This record gives sequence, C-alpha cells and structure tokens, in this order.
Amino acid sequence: MKHISVFIFTLLLPLMLFAQQHTAGGERPRFNPQEFQQRMQQTITREAELTTEEATAFFPIYNEMKQKQRTINDQIRDLKRQTPGCGSEADYLTAITRIKQLQVEMAEVERDYYQRLCGAVSPVKVFKAMRAEDNFHRSMVREGRRQQGGKRRQ
Repeated sequence: MKHISVFIFTLLLPLMLFAQQHTAGGERPRFNPQEFQQRMQQTITREAELTTEEATAFFPIYNEMKQKQRTINDQIRDLKRQTPGCGSEADYLTAITRIKQLQVEMAEVERDYYQRLCGAVSPVKVFKAMRAEDNFHRSMVREGRRQQGGKRRQ
C-alpha cells in the first residue's frame, strides 16, 4: 500500500507543478508594447552612446521608420494568411509578386530612413544603434525562453 501511494504521488507531482506555473502568481506577463519600446530605446541609447541631443534627433526618425515597417509587415502577414485557397496558380503568383514588391518597398524605406538617421547623428552611432537593436531582440528572445523554462519552438 505504501508503495502504491508513493507511485501515485510521483505521477501526480509533475501535474501539480505544472498547474502551479499557470496560477495567478505564475502566469507569464502580457506583452506591453510601450514598455518594449522604452526598453529598446534605453538599450539603443546606451549601446550607441547617444547623447540626449542625439537621442532627441535620432528617435523620431527611427520610430517613424519602424511604424512604416510595421505597416508593410502587416500587409505581408495579411497576404500570407489570405491563402488563395482553391484559387488558380495565377492567384498564388499574384500573391507572391505582391509580397516580393512589399519586401522591396521595405528595403527602400529602410535605406531612405538610414540615410536620414546618418544625417541626424554620426554613421558610427547609427551602426551601433543597428547592432544594439539586434542585440536587444536576441536578449528578449532569450528572456522569453527563460520564462518558458528553456522551451524552444519547433
């Protein structure tokens, strides 16, 4: 009888731990876009060594670029979600062509805005800001994995 109790407890322990992780105290915090943007700006300012004046000149241009990129990315995502279904190959070709046009538009937006950024602050600092943004995104992914207990998406 004692062995059966230990066996049952051993089987139920992982379920109890899993349930605890999803209670009010263990829920993963919701994504907050304002907090995300603020943390990214702090990281970029620090790693690119932007002065207050440079940050004041840099971030309005940078945020405008990011907004345009989000708009284009939303269009691309919508096109990918709206699979033509039982459409013809021409429908698929049209969707692919439009997605590729939007990706070219995205690259042009990025090129134009990076030229403007280089006019606002030194190209060295713009490059450091680009690298800081990449590092920030990588650290956010790592942080998310840590919060999920090291799980990786397949």
